Amino acid sequence: MKYCFFILFISLCSFPVIAREFSGIEVTGKASILVVPDKFSMKVMIQERGRSATKTKQLVDNKSKRIVNMLIASGIAEQNIESSQLRLYPRYEQPSIMLNNAELQTKVSKGQKIKHGLNTTNSKIVTLTSFDVSRTIVISFSNMAIYDKLLDNMVKLGVSHLSPLEMSFIDSKKYYKQALNLAIANAKEKALQMAEQAGVELGTLTAMKEQSYHAPSSYQMMRSESANFQSNVGKKPITAQVIATFLIEP
Repeated sequence: MKYCFFILFISLCSFPVIAREFSGIEVTGKASILVVPDKFSMKVMIQERGRSATKTKQLVDNKSKRIVNMLIASGIAEQNIESSQLRLYPRYEQPSIMLNNAELQTKVSKGQKIKHGLNTTNSKIVTLTSFDVSRTIVISFSNMAIYDKLLDNMVKLGVSHLSPLEMSFIDSKKYYKQALNLAIANAKEKALQMAEQAGVELGTLTAMKEQSYHAPSSYQMMRSESANFQSNVGKKPITAQVIATFLIEP
């Protein structure tokens, strides 16, 4: 009986401590800043098909060399041009009609039929017909003013495929820190407003957790066919979000 009383006494004494530990205000702070991207990259592909793997590769290599020289002449540093991704695919074909122990009947005039005996037992002919050779060039640059000129020149040089423009930031951490500071300030402002409305005093910050981060990395730019059109890059959001917990003063 004494032991039961002792346990009950401890439980009653510890209850106010637990209640004070979880009393507070929890808020979510959000902030976003708009920044113009200053880092761009794109992929271009040169692809050819031919009967000779060697000659087809030479065609691709010659086009690739002209494109790389054009990029360097346009002001792109050589270290920002990656052109080592070469792929070669052999192409095989087989007859569209497969015959197996059958007779082929050819119709002639007046309904007469000529039978051709076939000596084909599970025959399957596969023939190497051609080769597909492609090279992918990855380009990185920071001057958006040359983008339209690059596209026009690459199309003239015979590029087979252009990827969407990839956009990012050279110093994304710097911009994110700015957004994070604004998100923290937003969380404190919300907590103060809630405390004021509730008629209590806001206490110290007890916990804070970074919740999310977002910076745009891919954006497909729409281009006009007009000769006077120029591609422009708009501002993109960099956002931060935190969860903060504040005590309530007694």
